[in-house]
Amino acid sequence: MTLVEDIDDIRNNLEKNAYKDEAAVTNSIVNRLLHALKWPTFNPKIIIHEYSVENRRVDLALCHPPENPIIFIEVKQVGNIQGAEKQLFEYAFIEGVPIVVLTDGQKWRFFHPAGTGNYKDRLVHELDLISGKSDEISERLNRYLNYENVKTEEVVQVIAEDYQNIVYERLIQKGLPKAWNLLIREHDEFLLEIIVEKTIEICGKRPTPEHVITFLQNLSQLPVEQKPTPNVDVVDKQPRHTYEYAGEHLTGKLARPLIIELFGDKGKIKKQDIIKVVTQTHRDRGGLDANAAIDQLFNSALQGLEKQSSAKNIEKGSGIWEVYKDPKK
Repeated sequence: MTLVEDIDDIRNNLEKNAYKDEAAVTNSIVNRLLHALKWPTFNPKIIIHEYSVENRRVDLALCHPPENPIIFIEVKQVGNIQGAEKQLFEYAFIEGVPIVVLTDGQKWRFFHPAGTGNYKDRLVHELDLISGKSDEISERLNRYLNYENVKTEEVVQVIAEDYQNIVYERLIQKGLPKAWNLLIREHDEFLLEIIVEKTIEICGKRPTPEHVITFLQNLSQLPVEQKPTPNVDVVDKQPRHTYEYAGEHLTGKLARPLIIELFGDKGKIKKQDIIKVVTQTHRDRGGLDANAAIDQLFNSALQGLEKQSSAKNIEKGSGIWEVYKDPKK
């Protein structure tokens, strides 16, 4: 039976809910696939079940050389894959293992623990044996778990390269919107000329630089990655193209009117939420990031507002700031 045939048969059993617990997943899915990937599944020095790590145990340690783990696999019951990353990464850190796999039989997650960021950032690839294509699943399993590739340690290089490619793609996806927004704000001559020439080609008329600049300013800027701020409902009240501080670095002085505008009627707000929203609003409107330490900058801004207000604006030690109310309102 080929690996693809094994995958097809496992998929059929998964759809019938045939694997009732972790033991069934380990014995009937994980071991079966490892056997198809040429692992000596009956050699207890190559595949160690319940491998001991500082009085704790990882479900499977795949070893090369014998008794030296190179891959850890943590097995969960089907549908119960969430939340096991922490202990798996702890095992990998203690033992210096370069590849870790988390699976519930249906889903297979391959991590590069030596990477940076949280668990999701270090996820290199995820397979789904039900929704995925069998030939693609087979190719990826061979890429990361084929025993012959493990013995040459090719898999270590491969997963590191795949991780670096993911990091590269993330940086590009973050950088492209920023690059476009900068081109618009800086009135890049090359960009303006391209638009002028294309307009002439389409309608036979040459727009003035002012035409093009106005057009670009009125475009909705591409969104730069922004995480939602919990429990803070803020509406950007000022159009980007009229923002008087466009092109300026954020300072405590510039932050104060933004704090009043965005939070003046919000009551008690967490300081970190203020920082996130004000920083992003300044950036979205064409402003530049702060040169100073951001926490110190906002301490200064909020303390400056406190001096203008007779109200007590800071609850010491709580991390909650009561924002100064605009006296004009």
